[in-house]
Amino acid sequence: MTTKVLILLTIFILSGKAAAQSIDDIDWLNSNIRECEGVVCPENSYVDFQCQCNCINECPRNFETDQKTCQCFCRDKECQENYYFDPRTCECKCDEQTRCYYGLTFDPVKCECPESKCQSINKECPVGTVFDHSICDCKCIEDVQCPSDSFEVDPRTCNCICHNVTCPESGYELDPETCACVKEQSPISCPPNYVYDEPLGRCICDENNSDPCPPNFDWDYQQCQCVCNHDDTCHDGYEFNSTLCGCSCIQKKCEPNFIFDSDHCGCKCALFDDTAKCEKDFFFDQINCECIPPISCPPGYVYVEPLGRCMCDKDVDSCPPNFEWDYEQCQCVCNHVDTCRDGYEFNSTLCGCSCIEKKCEPNFIFDSDNCDCKCTLTEDTAKCEKDYTFDPISCQCVIYESLVC
Repeated sequence: MTTKVLILLTIFILSGKAAAQSIDDIDWLNSNIRECEGVVCPENSYVDFQCQCNCINECPRNFETDQKTCQCFCRDKECQENYYFDPRTCECKCDEQTRCYYGLTFDPVKCECPESKCQSINKECPVGTVFDHSICDCKCIEDVQCPSDSFEVDPRTCNCICHNVTCPESGYELDPETCACVKEQSPISCPPNYVYDEPLGRCICDENNSDPCPPNFDWDYQQCQCVCNHDDTCHDGYEFNSTLCGCSCIQKKCEPNFIFDSDHCGCKCALFDDTAKCEKDFFFDQINCECIPPISCPPGYVYVEPLGRCMCDKDVDSCPPNFEWDYEQCQCVCNHVDTCRDGYEFNSTLCGCSCIEKKCEPNFIFDSDNCDCKCTLTEDTAKCEKDYTFDPISCQCVIYESLVC
């Protein structure tokens, strides 16, 4: 008899049929056993009286039962904005790492960013500033300290400029570096390459200028300056700059908390550990320019902050006997293979020989300790009918005369 027939026999016993003493009941059982002889059902199922397989397992919440295999599985779902799908619990969860506009704080209860009240949410700000949605204006990324009360911070450039300083109408001028009134310079100072012509009362180009121009530049008397003498073809992301007489990076718009770095022709994080102001137990990720929670790595791994991910810990060197550390798998692995005797096979997880489990007859279960099948019934649990006695060798009730001693 197969295992499935044994299940049918068990159902028959539980339903009270086993208590019947009539020949008709015995014939009914023998008929059903013969009909279901070839039915093979998966694990976690049983064969019913119509010889159909029925699943008996209960799946966790949000999981479904595969009627063919009787296994629990999670069906992938599409989550709404600011949520991500967690296959471990088979449900959508709030992504608390969602980025909001600068100046706005993510609400983990509502799982959303507060709506910006600003009329223009894509306003471009000068270098060194960022658009703050809490004040709807460009804000200096770093706090600027001016030298005295005569200065104030220009929100457009984040530089210190003179504030409420008035000089006499004539003979004095404002020094922007000190914010103090100083006497006007005399004679008049001209720009580089120019000289003051008193008869004309203005600065004119110095035709006697003998200062050489830098490489790739020629002197232009009309412009009274060195000008670029050629034009280059620049690769993607760059354009020709006649002032520099070479290719220069094309400035592009950066994500919130990032500013454009012309030296590397890309966006870089505008925040630092001391300016990010992360919550307790959070640390600042310079690569992604955001505060992230402490990361828990699997056994054998350590978190490498500059890379922003878990890496195999190469300092691990303590493995059990017969095992050694494998850096590629980042775990202890068996360092040898044994030849096992009949009925056994080599188990790399145990790093030794283990018994090969085999299929047992009805009323028997596999005993891994002895590597053989053993009877699950006793004389008390077998409950043999009249004129029958329990045979522990065959593990079934037999007629007394047929019992082999």
